[in-house]
Amino acid sequence: MANMNKKSLKQGKTKKQYENSAKATFYGWCGVLIMVVILALFSLLTGCTTTKKINKCCDKEHVITEWDGDRQINWYSSSEEK
Repeated sequence: MANMNKKSLKQGKTKKQYENSAKATFYGWCGVLIMVVILALFSLLTGCTTTKKINKCCDKEHVITEWDGDRQINWYSSSEEK
C-alpha cells in the first residue's frame, strides 16, 4: 500500500497522449462543424421545392363535413375531373 502514491506507477496520461486526445477532439469538432454547414447549405439550396402545380385552397368547390366523435373532418372536391 505504501507504493501506491509513488510517481513510478505513471497513472494518468502522458503529455503525448494528452496532445493526441486534444487533436482528436479538435478534428472531431471540426467534422461536426463541417457536417452542419453542409446540411445547412443542402437544406437551403434544395429546400421544400416541387415541380408539380399546387392547387390553391380557393379552387375548392364543394366541402363535405363529417364528424368523428368530437372531431370535424372536411372532404374537399375540386373542379378538375380526373
